[in-house]
Amino acid sequence: MAPFLKYKINRLIITILLLAIMLSFNFSANAAEPKRIALLPFKINAEKDMSFLQNGIFDMLTSRLAKEDEVIVTSRQEAEDAFKAAGSPEPVTESVARTIGTSLNADYTLFGSITVLGNSISIDAKMVDVTGQTPTASFFDQSQDLGGIITKVNQIATRSNATVCGRQAEVGQKTAPAAPSAPAEPAAKPAPADDVHAH
Repeated sequence: MAPFLKYKINRLIITILLLAIMLSFNFSANAAEPKRIALLPFKINAEKDMSFLQNGIFDMLTSRLAKEDEVIVTSRQEAEDAFKAAGSPEPVTESVARTIGTSLNADYTLFGSITVLGNSISIDAKMVDVTGQTPTASFFDQSQDLGGIITKVNQIATRSNATVCGRQAEVGQKTAPAAPSAPAEPAAKPAPADDVHAH
């Protein structure tokens, strides 16, 4: 009888260990599941053809947002196909962005526009939670030249990453820190009252 009980106890221990291992693998898989971002090509508002700018922004955002095992960014072809399947709506609203994101099995949809007026460039972007459970992270900024747009794209990527990681991104604020205010000083020191040479 004793050997039989020992056998049963050993089988029970092995079964419990196997269940524990399976559960741990299941929890690990769920924890490691990467977030998906549906990145839509930015709309360009300009008098001349600036498709190169649209392509460059898409590539820059993709490289800055994607992170192995953590964040997956949809390909441009996937995004364009989903946009066409949604009827190529203009403008893209938050509701439309959620619909497109859902069709791509994404957690977030990032979309926006670039407006070029002379040498001035403005960029407007939004990161929408497809489920609608968190507020939309918005970004708007301007640059006086084309080169400055790279800095703005970096700022968008930083705030988008903050949103995906679960931290509320700052909305509509520039990243440059404000200069510390110095204590006010009088323009000139008054002459002593007993100085007879003062004019």
